[in-house]
Amino acid sequence: MFKCGFISVIGLPNVGKSTLLNQLVGKKVTIVSPKPQTTRARVRAIKTTQNFQMIFIDTPGVKLNASDLLNRQLQSSVCDSLKEIDLVLFIIDASAGIKEKDRHLLEWVKKIINPKSPPPVLLVLNKIDKIAKEKLLPVIDFYRGQYTFADYIPISALKGSGLSVLEEVIYKYLPEGEPVYPQEVVTDQDQKFWSSEIIREKVFQVTHQEIPYSVMIEVEDIFYRKEKDLIQINATIYVEKNSQKGIIIGKGGEKLKKIGQLSREEIEFVWGKKVYLSLWVKVKEKWRQREEFIKRF
Repeated sequence: MFKCGFISVIGLPNVGKSTLLNQLVGKKVTIVSPKPQTTRARVRAIKTTQNFQMIFIDTPGVKLNASDLLNRQLQSSVCDSLKEIDLVLFIIDASAGIKEKDRHLLEWVKKIINPKSPPPVLLVLNKIDKIAKEKLLPVIDFYRGQYTFADYIPISALKGSGLSVLEEVIYKYLPEGEPVYPQEVVTDQDQKFWSSEIIREKVFQVTHQEIPYSVMIEVEDIFYRKEKDLIQINATIYVEKNSQKGIIIGKGGEKLKKIGQLSREEIEFVWGKKVYLSLWVKVKEKWRQREEFIKRF
C-alpha cells in the first residue's frame, strides 16, 4: 500500500523544525541556526521510499502579533500551509517546559485548520535529550488537556532518537495515493534559493549579533564557466543600516571573506563542482517594511 501526503510542520521559532526535517529526509534541505526565525520561506522537504512519499512543509517559526511586514508575511505563509494538508506536526521544545506562547500558538492553529474536516495533529515533543523523563510526562498531560491530538511522540531531532517511531505514526495517518514528486527529489527549491540560504546561514554563523534579522540574500546569477570548469555565483547581502554593513564586512573585509569561504565550501560539497562566489554587501533601509522587497525576496 503506497501512501502519499502533505504534512505541515508548525512551531514557535527555534523549536528544531529544520533540524527535524533534515534528519527525516537524510539530507540538508533547510538551513539550521540557533537564531530564532531562521526559516523564512515555505520549503517542501520530500522523503520517498518504496512505501510512501512524505511531503513536509517547513514553515517559518510563528511570531504572533507580528509588527513588521516581513513577520506578517511569514505568518500568512504559515496560514497557507495549513490549507488542504493531510497531517500537522505541532512541534514544541519539551526541555523548555510548558510555555504560554506554545499554548497561544496552538489556539491560533485551531482557528485556522478546517473545522469541518480537521487533519490529524501530532504533538511532537522535541529536545527530550535535555529533559528528565519524569518532567516530560506533566508536559504531555498538560497538552492532552488543551487539544485532542492524534498522538504524542517524544523525540530528539538532534540526536535522532524517536524518529523511526515518528515516521511510523506519520505513515499511519497518510492517505493512499501516488507520489507527487520523482523519487530523487528531496526539495522543491531551486539552486538560486538554496545558494542564498547557505549564504544567509553562514552570515548567522560568522556575525553572532542581532544582525541576522536584518539580512536578506539575493542571488543575481548562477552560470557555468566552461573555460574554467566551474560554477560562478554572484550574490548580494542586503542589510538595513550602514553599521550592519560594517559588521558583515568586518575589519579589512575579514568577516565577509569568511562568509564567502564557508558558503563556497558547502555549495561545492553539495554540487560536487568547483564554485567561484562573488559577494557584495548593500544597504536597503527598512526593507522588512517594504512590500516590493518582501515580494522580491
